[in-house]
Amino acid sequence: MKQKADIGNILFCIVLAILYVSIFSFSTSPFYSNQRLDDSNYFFLIGRGWLNGQLPYVDFFDNKGPFIYLINAMGFALTGNKYGIYVIQIITNSLTFYFCLRILQQRYSRPISLALTSLIALGLSIMTEGGNAVEEYVLPLIVLSFGYFYRWGHQTKSDPVPTPHPSNWAFVYGIIFSLCLTTRLANALGLFAGIAVIVCYLIYKRLWKNLFHNAMTFLLGFCVILLPFVFYFGYKGALADLWENTIVVGFSYLHRNVSRDELNLHDVIYRMLPFIYPFLLLCISWYLWVKEKDGKWCAAIWISAASALVIWYTLGGGYVHYGILTIAFIPIILLELDVIKEHSMRKAELRIGRILFILFLAVTLSGGFMRLYGATKGRPVDMSLMEKYQAMLSLIPSNEKNDFLAYECDPNIYYYCHLVPANKYFLSQEFTFEILHEQKQQILKDVEQPLVKWLLVEHYPRVSIRELLDRRYQLVKETGGTRLYRCKHSAS
Repeated sequence: MKQKADIGNILFCIVLAILYVSIFSFSTSPFYSNQRLDDSNYFFLIGRGWLNGQLPYVDFFDNKGPFIYLINAMGFALTGNKYGIYVIQIITNSLTFYFCLRILQQRYSRPISLALTSLIALGLSIMTEGGNAVEEYVLPLIVLSFGYFYRWGHQTKSDPVPTPHPSNWAFVYGIIFSLCLTTRLANALGLFAGIAVIVCYLIYKRLWKNLFHNAMTFLLGFCVILLPFVFYFGYKGALADLWENTIVVGFSYLHRNVSRDELNLHDVIYRMLPFIYPFLLLCISWYLWVKEKDGKWCAAIWISAASALVIWYTLGGGYVHYGILTIAFIPIILLELDVIKEHSMRKAELRIGRILFILFLAVTLSGGFMRLYGATKGRPVDMSLMEKYQAMLSLIPSNEKNDFLAYECDPNIYYYCHLVPANKYFLSQEFTFEILHEQKQQILKDVEQPLVKWLLVEHYPRVSIRELLDRRYQLVKETGGTRLYRCKHSAS
């Protein structure tokens, strides 16, 4: 009977994942056409290029780790188009929902757990910005690790002797940390903060042998994921490029002061979304810290993890898709609310729990249904702009299409116009100069050597390569502020 119920749980999570990805992943879902791709522009292009023999960081510039490009390359290898990524997303989100369901079943009945997992899918939709996000592929293991945190933390409440931490769980933490390093290092902040509390506990309780075993299995899990990438890029002679783009450029991106942007009220509210679930968990955890004499270490894990993510979102510029990882907090929020209900002896305490639960419901339902309404409109790309690009690009001879670069153009140009860039700095060049201002002159030299034969340029008066364009290129056509240039030495 238990096995039959678990098969039912798996099927439920698969169906929920199909619905979620089909509705909210505008960039990959087969049920939408002509949608904005946003970050998927980079991932599609680099993943497909990698599959065709090009190399991330050498032939394409970006600051993400190689795992996200590998996922996209696998997707294109699976079906020959972006729908392979859609399939991988369904698998990934099925795991996320299944792990959430298993965690919830520690305190809730199966029907209630299924209903709450559906709510988690709505909460996830709030943070989704077109799908195929870096965080999406790390989330299942983050949820799993938080489930481990919860089980171990509650064991510390009831055990009369110090509670060792299972070392095989540390192996999973190592895998997750390595995946975060090969996507975006900041994705590991909540995990790292929780592990730090566990380490402090093991040191405080003098469980030295257990601490050593956990450290070794953590390193083993870390190496299982990281070393294949290190060996591969080392063999290709691109290991330095890998570290420079993911670590150095990544930190430069983090320190970019996006607070300079002028924000209206809608933007402010939108950028507050990633704070919702960490804030709820902080309120609950501080309350339990005060009320539970034996629950200090358990509460400390969630205070530490939630605080780390709040700090990151404050510094990271408020991109809503960063909040995808906070979905891992929702099962913990729901479990701890049940703890408050179980142990509260006074009406005031019960009222606090109810208020927090109502706040959770209000945010999740209102935000989720707003996303559902938004899904009816999609996020359409400006096809009139794509058609203008196509008309201008028709002037390029077919045998020279691969010697082309779009400069400050709409990022969707490569996918919708079926192009491959001839220079590693292929999108958002001025933004790249902004986050790497100290390397700007070197980047300009890289753009010039070797020269791309054809350039399509937007915002000519503001671009950093005006002098290069005037000196080395011939204007072929200008339409509505968009300019097509051809290198002078190649003009016939």
